[in-house]
Amino acid sequence: MYRLIAMDLDGTLVNSDKVITPRTLSALRRAQDKGVRLAIATGRPVEGARHIVEELDMQHRGGCLVSYNGALVQDCTTGETLYEKPLPEEYVPRLLRTATDSNCAFVVYQGDRVLTTDASSEYVQYSGRNNRLPVKQATDFMKETVPPFYKGLIVGEPGRMASLRDSLIKEMDGALDFCLSEPFFLECLAQGVSKMGGVEKVMARMGINATEVMAFGDADNDVSMIRRAGLGVAMGNAHEQARRVADIVTASNDADGVAEVVERYVL
Repeated sequence: MYRLIAMDLDGTLVNSDKVITPRTLSALRRAQDKGVRLAIATGRPVEGARHIVEELDMQHRGGCLVSYNGALVQDCTTGETLYEKPLPEEYVPRLLRTATDSNCAFVVYQGDRVLTTDASSEYVQYSGRNNRLPVKQATDFMKETVPPFYKGLIVGEPGRMASLRDSLIKEMDGALDFCLSEPFFLECLAQGVSKMGGVEKVMARMGINATEVMAFGDADNDVSMIRRAGLGVAMGNAHEQARRVADIVTASNDADGVAEVVERYVL
């Protein structure tokens, strides 16, 4: 019934230690043995998700990677780019100013590093650890960056980011899209970019329709694919918005929530 499993990473596929548990790894490998394809749909850059792709053997099993919240979609086997929609370059200095004026850090991912205005931020350091990438403090941010920018990341204290998101949505008036991937991460994306948009590119590649997709997530940036999938699954640790649109709520990412559903509906 389900031919594609699309999964967020942080808070969903990986546990609090940022690893896939043995039970979940086994369930997903067995699902692939049955011909089910996998798609990772994450806010992380390509390099930040590569080790997960390799652990699941997606490069040999026809998997796809939806990175940067859907701004870049790649076939894991061929390395082919199926879709890309970077931030319009003219908006990056404006986002940088907004972050600076709001006493927040600004981040862009540049190949194999995290470039930021504030390497001392605990949340920026978290991003570096999460993606297994070094963090570099920029001296002159714009001069040290090289397009394309698949997303910008405004990083600050959790209690402030939702209101900053709302003010940017109003200020930009649809020119860009904004979402919270963590309470301290405000994702800045090209207009129309979403995880489900990326998953749809994967579906087209594989000849799969939405009713044949099982999607897992926990955060606001997962809502689009949870809502549209044939079986939308919110993790037990999910934000309320993700829980509201889900068909079912499974166990948390620390209690093999992904495996629980895959074992029930696929295996």
